[in-house]
Amino acid sequence: MRFGLDTRDERGASLVEYVLLVMLIAVIVLTAVKAVGSTTSTKWSDTNSQVQQW
Repeated sequence: MRFGLDTRDERGASLVEYVLLVMLIAVIVLTAVKAVGSTTSTKWSDTNSQVQQW
């Protein structure tokens, strides 16, 4: 017996929610990697400069 709800509609909505959630997580991860990568690059450059001065 159906009560007017189509399970395909609910699956489609769930899929969209999961896709949006994965996209949000990806943006957060990429932003964090970019920030940490920039800091790490600066520290390696500083270390390289100090080693070359020896």
